[in-house]
Amino acid sequence: MTNTNGQGTPPTFNIRSTNPGRTFGIKEWSREELDAIRASYKAQHPTAWRTYLEYEAEKGFITNAMNTHLMAHIENLFPGLHQKHYRAGAMDFRFANYEALQFPTWKPENRELRREKIRAYLDEMHNQHQSATVNGDLEFSDAQVDQLITHLQTHLPELWARYCELQNEIGFVDRQTSLEIKRQVSTLFPRPEDISPSVVDIVLFDEANRRYHFEMAKPENQRRVSQLVREQMTAEDQDDIPFDEWYRAFKARKDNETE
Repeated sequence: MTNTNGQGTPPTFNIRSTNPGRTFGIKEWSREELDAIRASYKAQHPTAWRTYLEYEAEKGFITNAMNTHLMAHIENLFPGLHQKHYRAGAMDFRFANYEALQFPTWKPENRELRREKIRAYLDEMHNQHQSATVNGDLEFSDAQVDQLITHLQTHLPELWARYCELQNEIGFVDRQTSLEIKRQVSTLFPRPEDISPSVVDIVLFDEANRRYHFEMAKPENQRRVSQLVREQMTAEDQDDIPFDEWYRAFKARKDNETE
């Protein structure tokens, strides 16, 4: 199909219901499309399909080359989209396969095993003077975000209280708090190790702020948040001041200002 300028018209599609994909306008790949991708990939690339299944089941990740090959296959079937949609399509294809085949290393109880395997792979790549990147970012349904918050409130109340306090008081959290929350994602939800959970920072903040209306999330405080981020990074990088020490000093200064 062409438009009046003779240029190809990008295909229309439904925006996905999960977050952050719905925020970024990522395509929702339908069950029918994923079934078509699976059937054609198995038929056209039987060796690659078998290798793919072996990696998913036994290692809990796939290589960048395997992901690129899969994305190219999806693009060949459904041309005309931005690369971000094919990246998401490859991820959706893999999660649909997990639903059908239940890859053992994807499961939460095997998270340490797949971490060991991907560390060994990354060491091998490093020894060959090569590098690897993540093959996509996790998507979260509203129900999963609610499940994560309930888990934190029930099993890690101190971590959740710290998260909410920091978001309310300074508008961001320290690396350790963020890392610990990402670890909890792997205790709750199946996933491969090459799909990053980093976007949980975005989706968790969106829902927590909707519930609690953090003071520092208000538009009038965004400049102040930026100042505090720069201040904390300078204290850490130049003065070697740990986050908690900086935060205690910030709280003391704030208390003095309100007296």
